[in-house]
Amino acid sequence: MSWLVRAFRTRERRHATVPLALAVIVAVLGALLYLELVTVLLEHAG
Repeated sequence: MSWLVRAFRTRERRHATVPLALAVIVAVLGALLYLELVTVLLEHAG
């Protein structure tokens, strides 16, 4: 019975990390897009 509880806990933990990983990926992609936009704008201004 304890193995069932342990398996459920690990599955629960794995589901909790998926949205966190997606949030990190979205944040990194957003930061890269922002930096790209800033460099393009600076090139046009300069």
